[in-house]
Amino acid sequence: ASIAWIAVVSFFAVYAPLIASSHPLILRSDEGTSSPLMDSLSAPDVALLVIGTIAPFFLFMKIGTMGFGTKLRLIIAASAQIGIVVVLARSIESYFTHRDAVGFVADWGRSDLFVPVSVTLLCAVVMIPFLLISIFVYRSGSRSIFVLGVAIVAGLIVGWKWTPTLNNFDYRDRESRGLVEATYTVVPFSHSHSMPAMFNRPPGATPMDAVWSRLESWKRRTEGRSAKYNDAELAELGIDDETMTE
Repeated sequence: ASIAWIAVVSFFAVYAPLIASSHPLILRSDEGTSSPLMDSLSAPDVALLVIGTIAPFFLFMKIGTMGFGTKLRLIIAASAQIGIVVVLARSIESYFTHRDAVGFVADWGRSDLFVPVSVTLLCAVVMIPFLLISIFVYRSGSRSIFVLGVAIVAGLIVGWKWTPTLNNFDYRDRESRGLVEATYTVVPFSHSHSMPAMFNRPPGATPMDAVWSRLESWKRRTEGRSAKYNDAELAELGIDDETMTE
């Protein structure tokens, strides 16, 4: 029972970004088809997905005479190698592209070669200690090849997700206006996405209460009014296409 519970928790920890997201899995518009959900994933998200997907198969797959303990150590080492690359990549990207960066740092951060060169050097440097351990401690050529393969995977992950994606949650608004067609994942909400008018409500509040709150906020903003509307005034407010768009 304990192992089953750990497996369930681990599954949702790894696949949470794919199971619950306000970003559409598929977004169709006149400009083409895209996947905002995949675009929104960060390098740590992708690293967890890759490790969490491959590790169980690798762990229980029969590979020659390799024992369970040996495979577990390889998984831990691979996770550490990828994790170090992901953490350092974010630090390097932030340093060279910071708004206060000047001179060579700023110029190099804007160069077309910045990402491929940085990713290659970073993965090579991080790989060195793992490679030395494989060669001089385990004296294993297969382990050395494994380390090289992990370095390539780490490079692909950080190269793809080098620059963090800015979140934009206007999909439902665009969908309601018929500008796009969106297909969402299992739970179409993100932990980082909320509409205060819809969710920050007292106990017993209904969605209609939130609609009236948004309507009142819009009218106060357009009329420059500081005082709140009472129920009688709210009942007299007209609702048109402009109101709902706002």
